[in-house]
Amino acid sequence: MNSRFVKRWLFLPCLLAGMLPKLQAQPIQLRYALSDGATFDVTEKVTRVTAAFGEDPVTDVAERISRLTVKQSETGYANAVTIVSQTLTRNGNPVVSPIHAAMAGLPLTYTLDRDGRMVGIAGYDQLKDAMAEKLPDKLASTLLKLVSYDSLHSKDRNSYNEVYGEYAGASIEPVTDEASVKRHSLPYDGSVPLYAVSTVERADDNAAIRVKRTFNSDAATLAAQFEAITEEGLTALKGTLMPVLPENHESAAVSGTEETLVRINGPLVTSRTVNLEYSFTLTPPDGSQPIPFAVAVIKEFTAVPVAPETLGGS
Repeated sequence: MNSRFVKRWLFLPCLLAGMLPKLQAQPIQLRYALSDGATFDVTEKVTRVTAAFGEDPVTDVAERISRLTVKQSETGYANAVTIVSQTLTRNGNPVVSPIHAAMAGLPLTYTLDRDGRMVGIAGYDQLKDAMAEKLPDKLASTLLKLVSYDSLHSKDRNSYNEVYGEYAGASIEPVTDEASVKRHSLPYDGSVPLYAVSTVERADDNAAIRVKRTFNSDAATLAAQFEAITEEGLTALKGTLMPVLPENHESAAVSGTEETLVRINGPLVTSRTVNLEYSFTLTPPDGSQPIPFAVAVIKEFTAVPVAPETLGGS
């Protein structure tokens, strides 16, 4: 989800206050409380299946594996992140990327405040030396003209904020079937209002919270899945939010689910899985029969603690 449009999902606007039942529980204060030197193996994987009418589906899988080592600082954290590998496959076949190859082993520093909010990322300027060392001179020289350090930095920052941003320094109230709506960007261009029904519950002997959400851009479809939710209530939440579609799109619909596990004291998000399905109706330039088009996206994130005794040989 595009982090520029992220709003809190977990607090019900006054418009719907009192309409939905919720658990009576004290808010849970989340703390980014990590020990200096704590280490995690982080895996980020995005699977995208694109299907156009009359054509075979195309499946792209992008995966990045990195190792995070916590470094406390006077103002918060200066965590060391080393990219172990970054790969891309299409329909099961590796897509060779010299830039990804050069990024393997690249050390970065994620500067965070005391609540775990992203302040900045440093280290991508070292990619030039890495490419010169790992790639043939002519190829390195050509690719360096195409690399945007600002783009790499922005992509990393957006990914971090998408996973952690909502929970950094947040006070979360356990709720059951709470409704909300936000503007959601489509994969290529445009946006639609996207309704969500969320449940937040304690997990792992109260050491974590589990957030479950069901999404749909159609209020009636989403309301039919929950006894306590009505189409009228969801529609009232939308307010002035309207779809913004590219010129060649006749329609667009989005549905999906999310499940996230967040440690109350510790590394915050330790696992997150988001499934989103997009369906479009496109108008060809010649004005002929509209074309159905679909994109399915699965985003998977895990942060697994690394035992100190295994770090000697890593």
